[in-house]
This record gives sequence, C-alpha cells and structure tokens, in this order.
Amino acid sequence: MSSGPEFEEFARDCVMLARQANSPELREKLFDIAREWMLTAMDREDARNHAKVTTQYAANQQVKVACASSSVEEASENP
Repeated sequence: MSSGPEFEEFARDCVMLARQANSPELREKLFDIAREWMLTAMDREDARNHAKVTTQYAANQQVKVACASSSVEEASENP
C-alpha cells in the first residue's frame, strides 16, 4: 500500500509537469491533481497518527486497570 511520502512525490511530479504544460487547461488540471495527492498524503498521515494515539491510549488504559487490580489485591491481603 502506498504511503504519505509516496503521495507527496506524486504531487511534486504533477507540479513539475504543470510547470512544463503548454496549455492553461492542462496546467490547471495538473495542479488540481497535485492538490488531491497532497490532501491524500495528509489524510494518510492523520490516519496513521490517529491509529498510534489510539494504540497508546489503549495501552495506558490496560496499565491503569492492572495497577488498580494490583492495589485492590494488596488491600485485601493487608487488612
């Protein structure tokens, strides 16, 4: 599966081609495509960051539950 940096490279390629285009219509279309590639790259990065944060949150919740369970066990062992 393609990654954000690859999408950014596609966008740069479109910009380079747009600068070389002979017609305003083609130039505009290539800039539009470049914009879409950049938006896709940013969406991909946002999704990756969201997954990382979600994973970290879940791990933190598991640690909290484990600590709480440990505290309850210690309290019941030492009345």
